[in-house]
Amino acid sequence: MASSRKSRVAAFRLAVPLFLCSFALYVATLVALSYFPGLVGYKIFGSINLAYVLALAQFCLHLPDGLHLRGVDTGVPSTRL
Repeated sequence: MASSRKSRVAAFRLAVPLFLCSFALYVATLVALSYFPGLVGYKIFGSINLAYVLALAQFCLHLPDGLHLRGVDTGVPSTRL
């Protein structure tokens, strides 16, 4: 029982900073899209602009967080059908 608790604590030590970074990027993207449309419209390569790069960065940060939390045993029963 104690080792299960230690593994959960160790898992959340990674999950919390990952979540905070991805949430901060999400909020920064919303602020940039709302208040700085000229900045996010800056062309980087061809038709790819900064808005696409920010969206891809969000995906790249949220994916490892979700995959990590998927493997963490939280003690909550699964709701899969």
